[in-house]
Amino acid sequence: QILIKKTKNQRQRIIPINPGLEKVLGQYVDNRSRMPIKNVDDPDAPFFINHAGASISKGSAYNWFRKVLKKCGIPFIGGNKGPRLHDLRHTFAVHSLMKQARAGKDIYCLLPILSVFMGHKTLAGTESYLRLTSEMFPELNLQIGAVSSYVFPSLEKIIKEEYEE
Repeated sequence: QILIKKTKNQRQRIIPINPGLEKVLGQYVDNRSRMPIKNVDDPDAPFFINHAGASISKGSAYNWFRKVLKKCGIPFIGGNKGPRLHDLRHTFAVHSLMKQARAGKDIYCLLPILSVFMGHKTLAGTESYLRLTSEMFPELNLQIGAVSSYVFPSLEKIIKEEYEE
């Protein structure tokens, strides 16, 4: 578990982590503690630090994320179109809800829990992170397809009707 003390909404929260991430973070802490920096092991010190012991900048985190994307073969589009580091929060929210839906849980009852977990003040804040996905709601594809073909007729149909008049 990780205790997040300083957040955007000033709400402390505990975040569970999986064993793989725990191992990697443990290795990071071991390496960080060997750095010749005063108070590097102070529990109130920033967790991710630069070579001088200061909290890493957003730009530094962004650059590391870009390196990870490249190493994984994930194309970067740029222009704030992604993938962005913040997109991981969206992915987490959707995957968490999908996992619970597959387990037969009522996702509407789980939204407040997910909202608190993500540190949001309102459910609307959490809902903005969620996206309907065809994987999560395959039956919607059929329903939406039928409706959207009426609301948004195909270009071919529009052209055909124009020339027939």
